[in-house]
Amino acid sequence: MQTSTTTELTVSKSIIILGSPGTGKTTLATLLPGAYFLNADNNIQGPIRWLKDHKKLPEFYYDDVLHATKSALQTAGCDASELKDIPDEGVHAIPRRCRYRYMALLLNKAVADDKVESVILDSLTSITEIILDEIRRQANLPLGDPFGVQTTDKPLRIQDWGAFSSLFKNLLFQLMGSGKRIVVIGHIKIDKDELTGQLNEMINMPGQFALQISSFFEECWLLYSEESLVANKKVTKRMVKTSAGGNQQKLGLKSAAGVETSELDLDTFIASIT
Repeated sequence: MQTSTTTELTVSKSIIILGSPGTGKTTLATLLPGAYFLNADNNIQGPIRWLKDHKKLPEFYYDDVLHATKSALQTAGCDASELKDIPDEGVHAIPRRCRYRYMALLLNKAVADDKVESVILDSLTSITEIILDEIRRQANLPLGDPFGVQTTDKPLRIQDWGAFSSLFKNLLFQLMGSGKRIVVIGHIKIDKDELTGQLNEMINMPGQFALQISSFFEECWLLYSEESLVANKKVTKRMVKTSAGGNQQKLGLKSAAGVETSELDLDTFIASIT
């Protein structure tokens, strides 16, 4: 049995990092201890280049979830009919119906690796698409052609959205039960309230699950940039950090009732965790 008074407080074990493009979400996550990225956005080169140019590049690990060898896809459980167009040699784009199973294979390896302390899903937008394709596969719904020119994806049914929420929750809970720090990087979008006309910042993902996902994490880190009005227009990156406990999907975090929040300079926060 543990007590609250003797608990050593460290970086939270589950975090959702949100912000607009260019606010430093992925770059910040690279600084977490033993970072491993599930690189679903295929954008890890940008942060690596920036960190290397500024001589701040830490060692971290990552896997590409969009490209693999045929043998790796076979190990993930994809059958011959799904891989018939994949050459035996080399690395190739993964068929949409195989991406979730390959992603699961990579995550299982990551949580079993002693070097990995923080498992980072980058990003919520791309992983949502991978899970939606898995729901279509399990429901035997046809997928459109790669560019949607001749055929498009068949729309999901009401029951498919329930299956989507269940599969996503199961993925998160399995990862959180691994003992690793679990981090999800997400984007925000502007939605207009049809009744009041008010513009709200929302987590960018479809369905009702967007209204629930932040509640599964200990902390939510919202990153944003401030541009000064002086001649050189210096851009300062800042973040709002909130504890779990309010409905954080409407990102008015500073005024959210019952939610502990703190606002700080991003450089100051980075110094506190490195």
